[in-house]
Amino acid sequence: MAVIERAIETQGDTFCDLVKDMLAEALGTVREAMQDNGVLLRSMRADLDAHRKAVEKVTAKMDTLKGDIRQVKKDTIALTVWRHSKTNLMIGKNDQDTAT
Repeated sequence: MAVIERAIETQGDTFCDLVKDMLAEALGTVREAMQDNGVLLRSMRADLDAHRKAVEKVTAKMDTLKGDIRQVKKDTIALTVWRHSKTNLMIGKNDQDTAT
């Protein structure tokens, strides 16, 4: 009976060692994948930061252009009003010249 018990213990120890080796190998694979994912995540964060900065620059340029467009509209309206007033003055002057 002692021989059978030792044989069962040996088989149990062998099985436990096999399971430990398999788990260690699987754990190593998981660790490698986690490290790779960490590197990928850091790279993605860097890319995201670069894109965010680019969007901020474009947004600032758009805001500047919007301000420029508003100013051009104001200047255009002012110039149009000035031209009309100058034209009206010239018409009024011509009317006075023809009346005299």
